[in-house]
Amino acid sequence: MIVNSADELFLLGSTSSPDYPVTPSAFDTSFNGGSSTSLSGLGVTYVNGSDIVITRMNADGTNLIASTFVGGSQDDGLNTSTSLKFNYADEVRGEILIDQNDNIYVGSTTFSSDFPITSTAWDTTYNGLSDGCVFKMDNYLSQIIWSSFVGSSGDDAIYSLELDRSSKVYAAGGTTSTDLPFDTNAVRNYPGGGRADGFVLAINSIGTGLVSGTYLASSAYDQCYFVEMNKRGEVFLLGQTQALGDSFIYNAAYSFPGGGQFVTKLTPDLDSIYWSTAFGTTPGSVNISPTAFLVDYCNKAYICGWGGFRVNRFGGTTGLNVTPDAIQSSTDNNDFYIMVMEDDASALTFGSFYGGSSSADHVDGGTSRFDKFGVMYQSVCASCGAFQDFPIYPHPDSVASSRNNSPNCNNAVFKIDFNLPVVVADFAVSPIACLGDTFKFLNRSKLLPGSTVVWNFGDSTVSSVLNPSHTYSKQGSYTITLIITDTASYNSADTASKEVFILSNSADTLSSISICNGTGVQIGIRSLPDTSLSFTWIPNYRLSRNDVSNPIASPDTSTLYRLIIDNGVCKDTLYQWVRLLEGSLSLQAGVVLCPGDSLTLNVTNLDPLLSLSYQW
Repeated sequence: MIVNSADELFLLGSTSSPDYPVTPSAFDTSFNGGSSTSLSGLGVTYVNGSDIVITRMNADGTNLIASTFVGGSQDDGLNTSTSLKFNYADEVRGEILIDQNDNIYVGSTTFSSDFPITSTAWDTTYNGLSDGCVFKMDNYLSQIIWSSFVGSSGDDAIYSLELDRSSKVYAAGGTTSTDLPFDTNAVRNYPGGGRADGFVLAINSIGTGLVSGTYLASSAYDQCYFVEMNKRGEVFLLGQTQALGDSFIYNAAYSFPGGGQFVTKLTPDLDSIYWSTAFGTTPGSVNISPTAFLVDYCNKAYICGWGGFRVNRFGGTTGLNVTPDAIQSSTDNNDFYIMVMEDDASALTFGSFYGGSSSADHVDGGTSRFDKFGVMYQSVCASCGAFQDFPIYPHPDSVASSRNNSPNCNNAVFKIDFNLPVVVADFAVSPIACLGDTFKFLNRSKLLPGSTVVWNFGDSTVSSVLNPSHTYSKQGSYTITLIITDTASYNSADTASKEVFILSNSADTLSSISICNGTGVQIGIRSLPDTSLSFTWIPNYRLSRNDVSNPIASPDTSTLYRLIIDNGVCKDTLYQWVRLLEGSLSLQAGVVLCPGDSLTLNVTNLDPLLSLSYQW
């Protein structure tokens, strides 16, 4: 699960139900099917095969905004490879992310050679036994913007995604393929040779090319379960290994040779390791199945996972390091383990167990969340075996339910705030109003006692009020910037920006966009959740939709689009060119030269409205 900028909930899952609820304008309204598949231990049988499903609900859960199937004729959204399935419920790992324009990114696994792949994708061919898949959809789940296979001749699966500031997509997972196309600049461009290898790769922002990639592998079993980035774009990986010795230990003071879990920090180009460490209790044995991973503002690594007999025959939390401030310092070997590691892997900052004293607490799947404020959220299977031992906090009478009401496991949730000494800027505001209306800003930042607040409203006015109001005097778009400063914090300051629009029954022009023929681009303004707004695009030419604020345009000729925004009181028109680069240049050629002669090459820009840069 994940929420967008309007607190609308997106769900990623897999289904065997032909009547799973989908919306009329969805990308795919029909179940695609596959082979009947039973997931060992989970008690789930996909009798009709499986499709990936993505569903969007409004902020209070009262309305289904969008919902779609995604898949081909075989099973999708399930990692059932016997080589890659190492932990209980690894079959249902996957990731959903949202970018600054509220576009949706999904990483998963497919067995379908006819999975919906875009024609210009980096990898358009189904490669092996199973393939990873990465795709990007619009906010209304009506169009796949781009989609690519990820894999080669063996089994491949994607477990985790991360986006950098340019919307380049990093994908991490596990593979048995020995021929992933990584170049010689990679940290490791060849496989390890064990049961499985970990890997991470980067796909460009339009999904057409592999930017970089590397194996993270030894001669034993290895997989990468999470990828995270810091503000500098450096890449952090959390994974499992059965490698002995120091295979995953480099430039790290805190380590356990042969530990079953590794954390590795790489350069953005995946061509060099800053540091890498392993932790655990018994060389060659895995302790925990990873469930959440975070790199904070100060580059500390936050890790959570669960251990016990369900991980593998040897896994468990007994013996993992805890710190004096642990929430729970003892374990029955079947608990959650939470740790924080220093930014250079020099020391363990925090270590604790969390779970029942007798039951086998675990997760059916792989992913819970840390938020950007350093708060961890876990949804878990607890008190299994009809126990009543899961720790309740702060008091049994103060929570929704303090008892396990099942003859086996009940779902339990817990939330831990690590109280990071950092400031984080965040705010909410309605994105659009009529001229003369007043915007009210809700400050949702993380503040410390000495924090200062500065608002810049984008019209040469500022404020230091915690939750200000502001009225604009002119029509147009404005960028609101909130700056939180505190010299006593780790990060000293943080900034958040959002755009608002003032309607005034007038017209304006948005920046033109240039594209190549056969590609698409997102036009208009960012996604707006206000249901009182209506959007109309003219012409409705090669648009993914004509009734949303930011559709995908893929015209085959330069096109001037017109967006009409109406909130029932005032109406504005925004114009935007989408210009095709093809045919815009003319270069004279066909001149024969002798050695020593020179010639000036004249390029003519045939489209005066295009601003071009040139490289010979």
